[in-house]
Amino acid sequence: MRPLQLPLCLCPMLLLTAGLSRGEDEYPVFVYPGARASGEIVLDGLLSEPAWDEAPLVTGFTYYNRQEPAPAQTLFRVLYDERCLYLGVTCQEPEWARLIPISVARDSPQIFAQEAVEIFLDPQHSHQRYFQFAFNLAGDIYDSMGTDARWSCPAVAAASVAEGAWFVEVAMPWADLGIEAPRAGQVLGFK
Repeated sequence: MRPLQLPLCLCPMLLLTAGLSRGEDEYPVFVYPGARASGEIVLDGLLSEPAWDEAPLVTGFTYYNRQEPAPAQTLFRVLYDERCLYLGVTCQEPEWARLIPISVARDSPQIFAQEAVEIFLDPQHSHQRYFQFAFNLAGDIYDSMGTDARWSCPAVAAASVAEGAWFVEVAMPWADLGIEAPRAGQVLGFK
């Protein structure tokens, strides 16, 4: 599947923006307004807090170099508060009853051998420094700063499976992403 590229920007809302580097494939760049969390986000993999319903929904992923949408979609929402950036992801899965969460060690490349969601985050939107995160069906995490897998963020993830889909909720502390606190109008690169 081709990644959807988004920029995230903080207004009264946080806005995810995916930028393209020169020389990369020419796909549209979208701007996503990330919403401030109204209330506490409990990381249980259920996305049941009312705040998730207030965050804009992103979907419409396609396969690389194709126009038609992938038949099983990934949908996500972004929230933030003073401490963390939150991701709420729904992965449609027609074979959901066959999914078996298999836990792996933190930062193990084995996370990519099973159902997983991978994102790249450029908190300064500088196109210079980025963080890679992956989250699997068991709520395990792989993270790196650029290609340095020795870097570790105290991010927390939780996952669940329900009929037709699996879900993951993630909290990533701003401080570990190099941001003291989110500010209005701030733009983050997200891919």
